[in-house]
Amino acid sequence: MNYVVNKIIAGLKISKPDRVELNKFLDRPDIQKILNGDEADRIARSRELIAKKAELPTAFKKAKAEAEKIAAAAAARFDAAEAEFYAARKARTEAWLVTGGIDHRLGMEIKAIDEELRAAADPRLNEYRAEIGNLESRARVADQYWMAKEERETEAMFGSRKYVVDVLANNMEDVEAAREALAKTRTDLDAMQLAAMTTAEVTAALRQMTDDLIPVLRKLDGMNPPWLDEFNEVRPPNQDGSPAYPHPLDAPQY
Repeated sequence: MNYVVNKIIAGLKISKPDRVELNKFLDRPDIQKILNGDEADRIARSRELIAKKAELPTAFKKAKAEAEKIAAAAAARFDAAEAEFYAARKARTEAWLVTGGIDHRLGMEIKAIDEELRAAADPRLNEYRAEIGNLESRARVADQYWMAKEERETEAMFGSRKYVVDVLANNMEDVEAAREALAKTRTDLDAMQLAAMTTAEVTAALRQMTDDLIPVLRKLDGMNPPWLDEFNEVRPPNQDGSPAYPHPLDAPQY
């Protein structure tokens, strides 16, 4: 008999004769079918759950295998991408280092060639350049100021009237012109040291520089440029302020 029904009957505390009659009633096939129907459903559901439980490891094992396969592929893809990233970053760094090295090598090659050209250049270029440097130093302190008379004109009631006033004059225009001329000469000398020039070409160029500088420098209290003597050697400016003849043989003979 159904365990639940037996438990209920036991709790009723009925007499033994009545219990016998009740058991006879409950043992009838039609009554047993009704009483055992719920238990059959419970057993069937339990068996269904047990079967499902037994199948779960297999199903989840398959799902786990698929997930692990996907994870492994993703990990491999990530590892490959990470390796490519670091390889690309390394290549970029090395490329920039090579690029910078090329620029440095270019500069060093040019510097070496320039040094060799300067070493092979006519030594008079360096001598003339040194004198130009000395003149640039003098020109930087060649500013002069003085009081001068200046005539001015103004309109008056009976016509224009002229008068003279004292003004502060200076030689700044001449100083600036001299500085620019000396700077240009220095730049030209630097370029000549890096050029392929014959001795005759250098001689002609230096004489021309002297010719060009004479009228500019003489405005600064008699300053003179360096010049070439009869042996085409570089000579410093005349220290006494006398004219420096660009062509000594053309100088007056005393």
